[in-house]
Amino acid sequence: MLEKYGSMFLLAGFITTAIGLIWYLPRLARKGRSGAAAPRWLIIIGLLMIGGAYGAVWLERQLPLRPYEQIVDGELRVTTTDIKGFDYAKLVEERPEIVVLQMANSDVTDATLAPLARLPKLRTLDIRDTQVTDAGLATLATLPLLEELYLGRTKITDAGFQQHLASKESLRKLDFTGTEVKGKTKRDWKAKKPEVRDYTD
Repeated sequence: MLEKYGSMFLLAGFITTAIGLIWYLPRLARKGRSGAAAPRWLIIIGLLMIGGAYGAVWLERQLPLRPYEQIVDGELRVTTTDIKGFDYAKLVEERPEIVVLQMANSDVTDATLAPLARLPKLRTLDIRDTQVTDAGLATLATLPLLEELYLGRTKITDAGFQQHLASKESLRKLDFTGTEVKGKTKRDWKAKKPEVRDYTD
């Protein structure tokens, strides 16, 4: 996150420094150092912005990222998106009351999902852009309260969905974007409870 905003701050610093130099050099030639105080301060500010941006990026790389947690309507929501190599087993052990979990990371696999079976209150799960396959769906099928599941761009198949999740009564909202699940399978799933079920693809 800091790296993203750091690059924007860095660009702003370069632009500020460039403007200061363009302003400073002609005034220096005409009025000398005493007449160029304002643009000189602008250059200093620009250089400080550049230094701050590099410092922020360096700091982010040195410090381990932590999951973002918040309580909404008395429910615990946790986001680990953009945190690579995260220990989900430890998270589940320390926060078994999680209701919403966002873990859309490219290093998440079927094995990563295994600890989630110990989250009895989990209602919403985001595993988009992960390496999850049909094997991981077997774990998700055991979650008693799971209603919303975001599966976009995972490696699940039509057969895997039908085997593990199509008959799961608690599911209400699904994201199939970029998966191999067939249109007919999606429509049949929704048709069983059209008043409460929906999906995106």
